[in-house]
Amino acid sequence: MTHRPVAGLLVGTAVTAVLQSSSATTVMLVSLVGAGLLSLQHAIGIILGADIGTTLTVQLIAFRVTDYGILLVGLAWRQCMVCAAPSTVTWARRSWAWASSSCP
Repeated sequence: MTHRPVAGLLVGTAVTAVLQSSSATTVMLVSLVGAGLLSLQHAIGIILGADIGTTLTVQLIAFRVTDYGILLVGLAWRQCMVCAAPSTVTWARRSWAWASSSCP
């Protein structure tokens, strides 16, 4: 999954968003590289993605995304009504649920 640098960035960003810790992601990667299960070249992309994930998480807190909850609900509703592709509808429903829970 990390054969392409962009995929490594996305994996690192996602893992860091789930774990909420780029340090934990980096420690896991160091262990995997040390055990020979992952090459250093692939680990570097994931580590950069982990750094991006940390930055995005902090920015979400700093920008108070909850202030835009109603807008996100509206956009997700629009996607549900306009697009018939199952993957788009699933994405829109998940966005709608998240935005609805973040409204004050």
